[in-house]
Amino acid sequence: MTTIITRLYASGDQAAAAATALRDSEFDDANISGFGAGPDQAGAVMAAGVHQSASDIYARHLGEGAGLGVVRAPYGSAVTAM
Repeated sequence: MTTIITRLYASGDQAAAAATALRDSEFDDANISGFGAGPDQAGAVMAAGVHQSASDIYARHLGEGAGLGVVRAPYGSAVTAM
């Protein structure tokens, strides 16, 4: 079972740094999605595996300049991703 983990950051740069740290921890690139500030990203966030209700909220924050990291952690690796 895959666990979807999301983290909201103050900026896209912080989200990118977190994604780099995950890659350095040997998480597969295909399981990491990062989003920088920008409008109308709810669909892209949802495509990363985030539920629609949460995607809409994250998209609003992205439109205000935040960054978002999404990890699809395989069974047993969620603690490492957090």
